[in-house]
Amino acid sequence: MKFYVCLETINENPDIKEKIKQYHDDGHTITIACTREFRANNSREEIQEMLSPLKNYYHNLSFLKPDYDKIIDIKSATIQFAKS
Repeated sequence: MKFYVCLETINENPDIKEKIKQYHDDGHTITIACTREFRANNSREEIQEMLSPLKNYYHNLSFLKPDYDKIIDIKSATIQFAKS
């Protein structure tokens, strides 16, 4: 399964990092993306620091919305994880 995860969501909900790692270890494809607004409000160094705990646990860093099966972003009313 392909997962699209917004970096802003990861930053605001640190518990998601463990789920991302588990999904990665389970063989799912993880794409982390950040919006233009998020990039405008955070330096490259800050974004790299945010990504550091997820090193080797994601496949792509995207600045566009990629093809995905599930989307996890800050606009989600609730974040629910399906049991795989």
